[in-house]
Amino acid sequence: MAGKSARPILITVIGAIFAIVGILYLIGGVCVLAGMEIESAVEKSRASRLDMVNQVKNAYYALLFAIDSKRTVQQSYDMARTTYESYVNRQAVGDASEYDVLRASVAMQNIEPELYQCEIAIRQARLQLAIL
Repeated sequence: MAGKSARPILITVIGAIFAIVGILYLIGGVCVLAGMEIESAVEKSRASRLDMVNQVKNAYYALLFAIDSKRTVQQSYDMARTTYESYVNRQAVGDASEYDVLRASVAMQNIEPELYQCEIAIRQARLQLAIL
């Protein structure tokens, strides 16, 4: 009888050993998965930081471009205004026709919307930079 009762205990012990080994295997697998998740989170954080740096650079360069564009358009507007004033003075003397004055006035007025667009672009670029 002693041999018969030892066998169920042996089977129970072997089953317990397999259960313990299985639990340890699962714990080890969870640790490996947790390590991989940590590495993934670190990589995502690094990528996010690089993306933020790129966005700030792009916003800064957009602001510089908008400021430079406004300066260029302002120079064009100043030149058109000077031309217009010159034709007005020449018309007063009788050297230029009304058509020349009108043409210079229209050229000057055609540049004004571009000047406003540049001012809006500067405000938008500054706002974008402030948001980032």
